[in-house]
Amino acid sequence: MRVALLISMVLLLLAGCVQVQPQLSPLPTGTSAAAAPRTTIEATPLTAQPQPTQNPEMAMVVGVVVSKGGTDLKSPPETPVRLARVFWNADKSDGAFVLEGATSPSALVRQDGTFTLNNVPPADYVIVIGDTTSNDSVIKEPGGKARVITLEPGKTLDVGKIEVTPNP
Repeated sequence: MRVALLISMVLLLLAGCVQVQPQLSPLPTGTSAAAAPRTTIEATPLTAQPQPTQNPEMAMVVGVVVSKGGTDLKSPPETPVRLARVFWNADKSDGAFVLEGATSPSALVRQDGTFTLNNVPPADYVIVIGDTTSNDSVIKEPGGKARVITLEPGKTLDVGKIEVTPNP
C-alpha cells in the first residue's frame, strides 16, 4: 500500500514538472477542429528499398512460369509459387511433402513470369504453383511423380521454365 502511494506521489510530482507545449498539441488551443488551420504536407516518393542479402546458410530458387506450349505467361502475375517440404523415411525410398500455408517458402510470379525464393532453408522440396485453396499444381516428373528439388546452403538453384496449364 505504501509503495503504491509513493509511486502515485512521484508520478504527480513529475507531472507537475512537465511543461505543456501547445504547438505540439494535435489541435490548436482555443479553436474547434472545424476551424483549425490545415497544414499541407507534400508527399515524397518512397525510394526503392535495398534487396535483402542472401544468408550464406540458406538457399535460393529462381525460375520462370510459362504456359504449356508457349513462352508467355498465361497465369496472372502474382500467382503464388510455394515450396512444400519433403519428409523421407529412413532409407529415402518413400516420402511425403507438406505445404504449410503460413511457413512454407513462397513468392509471387512477376509480370515477366519469373520468380525468386530467397533465404530458403536447405532441404528437399516440391514446387507448388497456384492458389492452394482452389487451383494449384504440383510440378511433376514425366512419369507423374512429384518433382523433388534439393536445396543446398549458399547455392542458387535455377529450376528453369516450369510449364503449367493455364486456368480457363
